[in-house]
Amino acid sequence: MKTVAKLVCCPASKLTNHMSWNEILRFVQNDRKCSLLFVILSAVCGAKNLIPPAIAIKNLRDTTLAGVLVVLTVLAGCGHEVAPEQPETDSGMLVSVAPVRRGTISSEAVFPGVTVALKQLTVRSPASGIVESLNVQPGDRLARGQTIARVVTREDVAARNGVKVAQQMRSGDEKEMAAAVERYASSPGIAVIAPDSATVAKRVASSGQFVNEFDPIAELVDLRSIYVEGSAPLRLMQDIRRGASALVMSPALAKPAPAKIVAILPSSSASQTFGMKIAFVAPESPIVEAGAAVNVSVVMATHPDALLIPTSALFVNAQDNSNYLFVADPDHLARRVAVKVGLRDQNHVEITAGLVANQNVITSGGYALSDGLKIHWNNSPTAAGSS
Repeated sequence: MKTVAKLVCCPASKLTNHMSWNEILRFVQNDRKCSLLFVILSAVCGAKNLIPPAIAIKNLRDTTLAGVLVVLTVLAGCGHEVAPEQPETDSGMLVSVAPVRRGTISSEAVFPGVTVALKQLTVRSPASGIVESLNVQPGDRLARGQTIARVVTREDVAARNGVKVAQQMRSGDEKEMAAAVERYASSPGIAVIAPDSATVAKRVASSGQFVNEFDPIAELVDLRSIYVEGSAPLRLMQDIRRGASALVMSPALAKPAPAKIVAILPSSSASQTFGMKIAFVAPESPIVEAGAAVNVSVVMATHPDALLIPTSALFVNAQDNSNYLFVADPDHLARRVAVKVGLRDQNHVEITAGLVANQNVITSGGYALSDGLKIHWNNSPTAAGSS
């Protein structure tokens, strides 16, 4: 079998360096199994100048099998050169790139707050009885002296119930009793009056509900008196100034309401926070309820002509917390560049050192990127060469 190994896919010019033609002929004629193996190997290899498979078939008794093997040998391309494979061009790692551009960036801080009303009124029942005609809803504006509901007193309720009992007993004097009750209780109830012009913040009672004297019926608020008390971390106190612009955000608002900081309140060392009074820019608060939870976004700094990159392009060195990124060179190589950063927002980072405008930074690939890595890209940056 060692001799067979010498025959595998070797051109005749090389075979003669190992074996003579007579040795090959004797071997394949005396060993029928090896003759068959030689034919199969010849068919599979298909290289130029292989030993003609007919030599190996000469000693085979099964001429049908021999014919099939010869056909296989021919079909396999015996006696023809195999075209050399063309090496594929390595275009490098596919990445996305974005241009370094100039623009305006602002640094914002978001913290919680709650609405406070300086002028808030609670409308109470003037007597014990049944609430009727309470039809106002939160957000409704009321004028001073406007009737918002009526309360039928206990006496009125008792008298009317007595008439019903008399009518059921048919005592004969139920008509006179009903006329007396109508004279006594001619009023539809005691009116509940708005003490001042305000907006309905909350309904406390409902029509048909029994209330005691001085029970709350509704809460009213003057929208011009509502502001927001915010609470921010103490570390931001030096960055937030009176008069700074802000946005008040709440599920009750379709969009953030513009506001501004009108006062910085005393800080609390225990909670490590400080307070702020935030007033709405509009004359009236868009939120009609006092005590409503909100979020406040305050602009702490704005740079109008900054070098900006996408946040996805920036990396942090875990060893020293420094920042770096990869620039896409026109020669399709990734170049690692150390940078210094300034302001940040949700989508962009300001670069204060390390880049110039119109360079292109790599925004994909993550930590698989390395300095000098061959790359290509399909998007269309503005400065680097196209792929």
